[in-house]
Amino acid sequence: MASKIFAIGVAVVVENEALFVGVFLCMWFDLSWSGEWLFDWCACLRGVMGMSAIRSGLGFAAIFGVLVLFPLPTVAGVTWLDTTGTQRAGSGYPISNRLTTNWAYASRGAEALCAQWGYARGLYTGSQNGDIMGIDCLSSDIAQWFDVPGSQVRMWASWLNGHVAVDNQAYFLASIVAHSICATSPGDYGTGFFTGYQDFENDLVGLVCIPREYVGRFGADTDDPRFPDLANISGDIRGAAWWALRSSSIQICQYRGYQTGVPVYFTPYPNSYTVVNLSVACF
Repeated sequence: MASKIFAIGVAVVVENEALFVGVFLCMWFDLSWSGEWLFDWCACLRGVMGMSAIRSGLGFAAIFGVLVLFPLPTVAGVTWLDTTGTQRAGSGYPISNRLTTNWAYASRGAEALCAQWGYARGLYTGSQNGDIMGIDCLSSDIAQWFDVPGSQVRMWASWLNGHVAVDNQAYFLASIVAHSICATSPGDYGTGFFTGYQDFENDLVGLVCIPREYVGRFGADTDDPRFPDLANISGDIRGAAWWALRSSSIQICQYRGYQTGVPVYFTPYPNSYTVVNLSVACF
């Protein structure tokens, strides 16, 4: 996981009873969790001290260097990051294996983890390599959050069997409903996704809608070799694993120049029981 920090160096030089104060904008840093950021900060501090020494000339000077570090506002859009099992556990929603994790639980965990890093919302990408799982974190200007009545969710035909709990709903069907609600709601939204959060007492379901200006719609047949993760979708696509649908959607979207995406529809072929056209909303 990378984090952007803006470093401002302040150097104070005392020379011959005169006080000189210099402010130096060091640079952008791409700080990692590996501990390399310690070196980055120290390198910037050394630069400030060196510039102070140049100002002091050959005369005796007392030089002090101070760094003031400011987290930068998140850039508009979607940021892809890698997460470790320790980080996921720290979010309050530990996940060790995508295969045994419910989509709604994973969505709650992604939102909690992205919030810790200063983002508005989040979704796991569905990709996992050992302990590492990918996550997409969204800034507040691209992710508009709402609480929608559960009755509005259950009215859609795609919401299977009138399930009340989002945890009991198939991911693809929930994704279709979230997209449909956002696309037909007041406001110019192109798609959306459920956060996985639910208030049973007040019958409310968390929903994130994406403004239409950020959204593109594309499709791909499930046997398209350009998108290898589609091979993880087996059987009826409506019951496919959330991680397979998410990672496949992302491959399709990134091929089209977008960062991420969600499945929103499918079109069967009359003469095929195994291949369908998967429609995704990219942002």
